[in-house]
Amino acid sequence: MDKIIKISKERIVMNKKILLFALLFCSVIFSETWYVNPVTGDDDNDGIALITPFKTVQVGLDSVNAADTLLLVVGANGDTITATDSCDMNGGLHASAVSSTPIYVLACNGSGTVYTDTTNFIITTKSTLAEGLFGILVAADYIVFQNITFDGGGVGKSEYGVLCQADGAEGIKFKRCRFINNDNHGVFYRVSAATPLTKWLFYLCEAYGNGLGGAGGGIVPTAARGNADFIGCNAHDNVGVGIGLGSSYGSNALFNNVYDNDSVGIWVSNLASLGHINIIGNVCYGNNDGIRLIQNQARITILNNVMAANTRYGLHTLNTTDLDYLNGVSYNCYYNNGTAAIDVNSGTPPGEGNVTGDPKFTSVVDGSEDFSFSDTTSSLYKTGLRNIMYIKSGK
Repeated sequence: MDKIIKISKERIVMNKKILLFALLFCSVIFSETWYVNPVTGDDDNDGIALITPFKTVQVGLDSVNAADTLLLVVGANGDTITATDSCDMNGGLHASAVSSTPIYVLACNGSGTVYTDTTNFIITTKSTLAEGLFGILVAADYIVFQNITFDGGGVGKSEYGVLCQADGAEGIKFKRCRFINNDNHGVFYRVSAATPLTKWLFYLCEAYGNGLGGAGGGIVPTAARGNADFIGCNAHDNVGVGIGLGSSYGSNALFNNVYDNDSVGIWVSNLASLGHINIIGNVCYGNNDGIRLIQNQARITILNNVMAANTRYGLHTLNTTDLDYLNGVSYNCYYNNGTAAIDVNSGTPPGEGNVTGDPKFTSVVDGSEDFSFSDTTSSLYKTGLRNIMYIKSGK
């Protein structure tokens, strides 16, 4: 007689749960943390522990995979280290990993604690391409750089802090990074119009002292290709443009301080009408032009900005033939600009809700600027300008 085996419904359910868990476990993307220490490291190490770090960033980048973290260790005591030429391998520092899952490149101290400022790991390289010297060449997708300074080292040292040549490079993010002292641009992307960059982010970054060779600026594209968001950044004292939105397909410049640039504070090129541009809550102070629009921008919002003490115009609409596109321009402050608030309509600002009084910033002294305001006689007080959100990025 055959033996009848009874299997309870509860056991079937339990077995299904075990099988499902096993399948999920097998599908997990495992992440690894890698370490770079330019002082104690060795590129022959395995790089997966604080005591066996790589020496160069390049080897670290060559090792990482999707979801990994690359920590740039700066010494057991957290001392500041200038990693001069630490990336000068294989023709330069190349960010080459490609994945829809971001790879994080962070500065940290000797215990692996991630820093919250940018003074602790500095990249100054002499790597070169036909375009010139650069600190890092981005030729990949989905890499996040955080708390790192890209220092060009002064005149004749580095053309670009960051150079991107990867058509369609997507998801590159810079958080609390600095781009300083480059001969040309702090950040420059030169890509094909057919495959623009997408989803770039600059958050609480600083770009200053770029253009030392007589040209260039802070964070600037070429003839404009791709979109990028600039949030809470400081772009100042550059020879050229502070922030360039370029031919951007829907870029946003939100709550940035853009000041004392020899050329334009925020520059929008002639192809930006391909996407809606938002320029909201920025201070453009002491530039040549505060904001410059190269041609008609069909879809643009310029709202809650302060354009003050610029040498020429607060808002410069270069080569403009159709003023109807300015219907998204309102509630801005124009004060003490050298030529006029705006270069059309006899200098009368477009839109509604504008103010023209002194914003009375806390400090406009060179080197100690503070664009907050506490004086109740400020033209910004109780007007809604700069009050919807304020990010103090600091130096």
